[in-house]
Amino acid sequence: MKDTKFQFFLLLMLIFLIILGGILNEFILPLFLGFYYALVLIYGFYVFDFTFEVNFKRLHYILMFLIAFSGPGLIIIFFRFSNYVDKFFHFFHAFLFSFIVFFVISKLKINKVHALILTFFIVSSSFAIFEIIEYSSDKIWDFKLQGSYSRNFYGNVKTDVIINPLDDTMIDLVMSFLGALSYLFLELIKNKNYI
Repeated sequence: MKDTKFQFFLLLMLIFLIILGGILNEFILPLFLGFYYALVLIYGFYVFDFTFEVNFKRLHYILMFLIAFSGPGLIIIFFRFSNYVDKFFHFFHAFLFSFIVFFVISKLKINKVHALILTFFIVSSSFAIFEIIEYSSDKIWDFKLQGSYSRNFYGNVKTDVIINPLDDTMIDLVMSFLGALSYLFLELIKNKNYI
């Protein structure tokens, strides 16, 4: 039997952690904040798994760990090597996230091809929602999440624009779309008996 009070507590903790992260953004080094958000993402994944009894496998937790720490966790460090590194990660994260979404969708009693197509649309939509959140955060708090900027050594001061916000958002969406599409084609080629 599910402990609904505990599940509600976990959900409230997740909401609190996300709000706290938004408040901390003003006075915390981006590297620390990135690790904070990575931990919140993994915690949210666990809450989702526990609440909805999805029973994710160890592989899915490893994939979420890779997504969380290669994205918000270490992105500031990666930006020191290239200002375009997040474009690769949008592709990579959409591809990995597709494995997780397909695992959930495949539990539905639907045709495997339909499950793959639904996975593609859910992943693409998720990354579009992420870009909407970036846009909203920039409008409300001026975090400069959209766009690519040169930074100081610590990563907190974003100076010159390298990619303007609109182009950055569109490239991110295209790369996420291609990552989800790659997963779809790979699965269709690998399992021709789905068709």
